[in-house]
Amino acid sequence: MAIGSIFSTVVGVCIGYLCFRYGLKGPFFSLATLAFAEMFRVTALNIDVTNKASGILIPLKHASLAALQFENGTGYYYIILLFNVAICLLVFYISRSKLGDYFEAIREDEDAAEALGIDTLKYKVLAIAISAFLTSIGGTFYAQYLSYIDPVICFGSQNSFEIFIRPILGGLGAVFGPFLGALILGPLSEISRALLGKYTGMHLMLFGAILVAVIMFLPGGVVGFLRKRIKWIYIA
Repeated sequence: MAIGSIFSTVVGVCIGYLCFRYGLKGPFFSLATLAFAEMFRVTALNIDVTNKASGILIPLKHASLAALQFENGTGYYYIILLFNVAICLLVFYISRSKLGDYFEAIREDEDAAEALGIDTLKYKVLAIAISAFLTSIGGTFYAQYLSYIDPVICFGSQNSFEIFIRPILGGLGAVFGPFLGALILGPLSEISRALLGKYTGMHLMLFGAILVAVIMFLPGGVVGFLRKRIKWIYIA
């Protein structure tokens, strides 16, 4: 997990620098990251170290925290709960710091932030480095939980789509936005798979419809909606 997170951070910094150095932003940056993921997927499908399309089975060891393997799902539940709490606290701390102010200023108006003397390239690369590090922790946990990993699981567009739709639904820029989005889409995903499983790709069409609806009617996500409707409730 530690080695993978460091490696992912280095790769994220390289990709972020290349994209941001040449002015990619918004949907163009999103498309560029998806293109890099596709490059990695095709590469992983054609090299021996990843066992190509067959993937890699995670060797089963004795149940222990060190091996991140447990006899039942309870251990995994508490580990990922701890990770979620720690990450939410970290993001909350960043959002209340000067670094968070810089991030917010760049998000709202990058040109104005630059005019105020903020090194936007530096802080955007730092943001993607933090994101890559934390996402890699989640990826390692996911691999250990499944006991299997392959190029599609690592770099497939479906996983990427399901990851980024959650903060969009919950509320971009909000500490608990991704958490709320996951609370809604997690059960919805399982229900749609159960009901629409025989229709290949139908649950993805449902996710796409939800994404379009949120962008059209809830641009601030669930958190933005609650902030407007319930003034007396504080939502980070």
